[in-house]
Amino acid sequence: MRSPRIGLLLLILNGVSLLANCRALPASDQLQRVRVVSSDLAPSAEAHTRRLRSSNVMDEEDGGATDEDEERLLNPSATAKLKAELEAINMKHNFRDWFQVKKTLEQVRSFLGLPATGEAVSHANWAAFQNYLKYVQEMEEHAAKVAKAAAAKQRLDFKGWYLEGKSFKQVRAILGLPEKGPAPTNPNWETFLDYLRFFKEYSQQFPH
Repeated sequence: MRSPRIGLLLLILNGVSLLANCRALPASDQLQRVRVVSSDLAPSAEAHTRRLRSSNVMDEEDGGATDEDEERLLNPSATAKLKAELEAINMKHNFRDWFQVKKTLEQVRSFLGLPATGEAVSHANWAAFQNYLKYVQEMEEHAAKVAKAAAAKQRLDFKGWYLEGKSFKQVRAILGLPEKGPAPTNPNWETFLDYLRFFKEYSQQFPH
């Protein structure tokens, strides 16, 4: 719906345009022009009624939606479901944090208010502790698969370097190591040592 300010502004602009045009016309024509424009600018009662009816319908629709939203929020079952979902999300975050910082099972039991050892089936958090044990198992299995895939890829890289005849100096450069000497603080130093072992083993089986 057009705001009152915009309507007033348009009315003023039309009036200014009308006065500018009237200055070049005879008095009789000026009067006729004013009458015509004035009748065009006057809103009809029917249009006003339509706008009011449309506004009322929109208000009723918005009001109904608001009432339904409030009713859903006040529904005890919906509130309980939302609370349970939020608690589950929070518990998943806890599982991830505990696993990443390598908390012991004894520490996790303490976080959950469980006794240090033994079963506590009647405890409210016993099910959560069982779920954490499952989570740990799943994460360890996933980590094992990732490590196995990384080891396989590394061995393929080693094989490629060997078959291409890469020198130790070139391999060190690939791994970002200095040209000579040990570099135990470099994260790829152990990878280079693994390659030396691979080179010794592979050269015995498949000498150049």
